[in-house]
Amino acid sequence: MLLRLATRPRGLAALFGLVSLLASGCAVLPPDARYDSPAGTVRAAEEGQAALVGAQLEDLHPRVQALLPDTVQRDFEVWVQDEPRMYLFAGPSYEEADGFWAEGPSRIHLRASAASLERTLAHELVHASLGESWTMLPGTLEEGLCDWVSAQLVPEGACEMRAGRLSAASFATGGLEFDIELSTPSTAGIELSVGARVLLTGGV
Repeated sequence: MLLRLATRPRGLAALFGLVSLLASGCAVLPPDARYDSPAGTVRAAEEGQAALVGAQLEDLHPRVQALLPDTVQRDFEVWVQDEPRMYLFAGPSYEEADGFWAEGPSRIHLRASAASLERTLAHELVHASLGESWTMLPGTLEEGLCDWVSAQLVPEGACEMRAGRLSAASFATGGLEFDIELSTPSTAGIELSVGARVLLTGGV
């Protein structure tokens, strides 16, 4: 997930400056444990987790850079949190996300309980690595690109990711329709045969 601040009208600059000043005072503190690597700094609640994600970062970062054209090198941190967030108060709707890239502070936020921290890290590293020529890419296509790259680099997490994307898409477009057939044979004994056909509804 990408968190990017949009340009505001100049007449509201003072107001948003004040809001930003107040918000900075409500920013969450970084996790206690720290792991420094050539690829970036990882912060987590425990040293072991920080070191684990740090090792994953060292492995994934150069592979993401090698797989994509027009990537940028930047200094950034990775925060592993119980709930990925930038501020103490409720912010944008990424409560259900396992991670997001915050372009302003140049930071990746990850959910500690994510089904695959490694795959989520790979996804967010794509956001963090895209160069200037990618800025015209629509957000939905950028998310798809991040999913594709993460599936290539962490294939063991790909099936669960695709199932999650299918569920999200189906709910957004009207839900899933199941066509189930049940039959019992005339011979002795009981057998149950179930077939399922999944259809996306809602005009897709």
